[in-house]
Amino acid sequence: MKIVIDEKKLLTISVIISLIGTASLYMYSANQEAEMVGISEIDEQMVGAHVETSGVISDLINLGGRYLIDMKEESSEHSITVFVDERVLSHVDKMEEIRAGAEANVRGEIDMYEDDLNLIVSRAGDFMIEKTAYSSFTRPGELLDNPEWHEGMDHKIRGEIVSIRNVGEDSILEIEPLEGRNCRIMSRIDGWDFTEDYSISKGSIVVVMGTFEYDGYRGRWCIYSEKKPEVHG
Repeated sequence: MKIVIDEKKLLTISVIISLIGTASLYMYSANQEAEMVGISEIDEQMVGAHVETSGVISDLINLGGRYLIDMKEESSEHSITVFVDERVLSHVDKMEEIRAGAEANVRGEIDMYEDDLNLIVSRAGDFMIEKTAYSSFTRPGELLDNPEWHEGMDHKIRGEIVSIRNVGEDSILEIEPLEGRNCRIMSRIDGWDFTEDYSISKGSIVVVMGTFEYDGYRGRWCIYSEKKPEVHG
């Protein structure tokens, strides 16, 4: 008996087979083990390859939903630009450690854009912090250069108090870094009256630990803390 399949059913079967093939190819490529290479080993012949590498974060820029992270190879001047989706970074433990000085391990695809090699990281778990930044303190300039990245994260800063005043039941400090460029960052200490603490005044070297947020009332970025500053000299 001759079986006749109409064109509509034949087209449906073809589409299903095509989707199965595409899915199988994706699963195969996703599960392939990435080749471990040093940043200095990456060249144009590796475009399209799936690789794993590590380096020290030297800079990062928020491009809106995607981050551009510059990574340098330790003990060399070689570097590569890494593009990472925001959803990938949301799976990283302790996101506040994704900053200059931290060592990261990444897996992704080598790409070429405007004659520059870069690495595209698009899967959760393919961006990992191996070692935290060399300093336990975050530079105020680093926070103010890229505030949206650090928003909602806990940070510890160190500097000199250049102004201090009470606002209601809280104290507002302006802190200047001890070295580097001239900039100031504001810190609001919840429920602390500095006038009752004779160990801290203008000119004190302090450490403040708190959450980096935007103060809409004053139009400034601020470290919010529920702990009074530690005096360091």
